Amino acid sequence: DNMTIRDGVSLYGGCMYAWGTMGTLTMTSSTVTNCEGTSSSYGGGGLFIRSVGGVSITSSSFTSNTTAGSGGAIHIFDENFSIDKSTFSNNTSSGSGGAIYLDGDNNLPTSTITNSTFDGNSADVSPGNDFGGAMYFYYGKVSLVNSTIFNNNSQIGVLSHTR
Repeated sequence: DNMTIRDGVSLYGGCMYAWGTMGTLTMTSSTVTNCEGTSSSYGGGGLFIRSVGGVSITSSSFTSNTTAGSGGAIHIFDENFSIDKSTFSNNTSSGSGGAIYLDGDNNLPTSTITNSTFDGNSADVSPGNDFGGAMYFYYGKVSLVNSTIFNNNSQIGVLSHTR
């Protein structure tokens, strides 16, 4: 809670890498900024999260994070998540999902994004290349409620879902 994570560079998850059962990963009133994920095979400019046992992000901001892969701010893999009252701005990915990339499983419970803002995020805009300027969901189910999405860019869709 109440932490700032900034200026990190890593292969996966520029500022935080979490993989393996550890219980719910909770982030409250925190900032993740100017982080870079350098792998083009996965991503997560700010965070890379896989199979940790749940993710809860509340009242946090993700700003100016980048990745050579997917998920400019967060790459979530096989995970149920809840995001509330959070802001994602000016994050970029060379793959899909300018702010968030979910590579999930349709058997997971529905994840939720509520009362959040997505502004100025961008997925690679090369012709025929990438999807979801704000978010891309490859498998998985997400409920988006009372959130604002504007000024996001990608070649195909601001919000994209496959499967």
